Amino acid sequence: MVNELKGVHVHGEWCGEPFKVKHEVKQYFQNKFAAGPRHALSIDGIHLLTISKEDNSQLCWEFEEEEIKEVVSQCGGTKSLGLDGYNF
Repeated sequence: MVNELKGVHVHGEWCGEPFKVKHEVKQYFQNKFAAGPRHALSIDGIHLLTISKEDNSQLCWEFEEEEIKEVVSQCGGTKSLGLDGYNF
């Protein structure tokens, strides 16, 4: 099985020229994501919940050194190592 895009419809006309296809696909996604986040997200009619701006900003805060030390000290030496060699 080959994964390829042979062409796209541009303004109702089929375009198969590789450089034009690449440009149109890039333009499509730039336009789609440039609109910014939507407040009411849904997939196939299923409403997805979103978090508030305040909650989002808290999730984006930098970790403080004390928080990191606390988490590392709670790891315990009796747990088996994960694939990365750490016991988190």
